[in-house]
Amino acid sequence: MLTLLGGCVSGRTPANTTRASEPSIQSLCQDIRGLSPSVDPHEARALADVALNRALDLADQYRVVKPASLHNVFVNLGLKERGLCYHFADDLLERLRQVALSTLEVHRVVSKPNARHEHNALVVSAKNRPLQEGILLDAWRHGGRLFWIRVPADKPYKWEPRTDLPPPGQAPPLP
Repeated sequence: MLTLLGGCVSGRTPANTTRASEPSIQSLCQDIRGLSPSVDPHEARALADVALNRALDLADQYRVVKPASLHNVFVNLGLKERGLCYHFADDLLERLRQVALSTLEVHRVVSKPNARHEHNALVVSAKNRPLQEGILLDAWRHGGRLFWIRVPADKPYKWEPRTDLPPPGQAPPLP
């Protein structure tokens, strides 16, 4: 069985040429603009475009196997290097930090920290507004196709800030 799984993992796939559709970008942009009248429409558009396309790029980079839970098995067996939820969250956040934001904030969040089913994602909120009023951005849930939803509507999860991470650009402390 492991040989069969290994064969699936080692097959080469062509580079991802898929880009986020304009309707998807517009939809996420509108949802982000709906966070507050103070949200700059150009920021909302830039964040939506980058988030949707970076999620697709990460799926290609990680050579994602769907469903996401199966991909996790491959990572945990050492057959794939990256693609767990926190990899998607960290790598997406790194790219989103390059977008000039003055009316929006991006938060790193976690649900069920330190539990077997811990889940990591991002939340975008209007500047100086609580993350519970924001929109969850989850690149892992659908294997690189960005999932977004208002935080309170994401009923399976109780999202909270991820406070155990170092500030941007700072290495984590050594054990």
